[in-house]
Amino acid sequence: MKKIFLVLLVSLFLAGCVTTTPTPPVAKIDCPRPIKLKAVELNDKKDLCSPENVNIQMQNTKDIVEYSKKQDATIDCWENSNK
Repeated sequence: MKKIFLVLLVSLFLAGCVTTTPTPPVAKIDCPRPIKLKAVELNDKKDLCSPENVNIQMQNTKDIVEYSKKQDATIDCWENSNK
């Protein structure tokens, strides 16, 4: 049992003496992350088709489209930086 322990200890010691080649630093990729979208809640005291709620729905839809475009731009940035 002592021989196995001694052989294991010596092999670990020798393995720690092996030199490795350093890896080159990775380039930092700066792709803007869009700010998380927070949708405006509808006014539950009014009808769904009231002008106020329709305006909120339209604004939320517009915000979702803009957020989607920003996400696409971020993905394109990542894909282009990896080429």
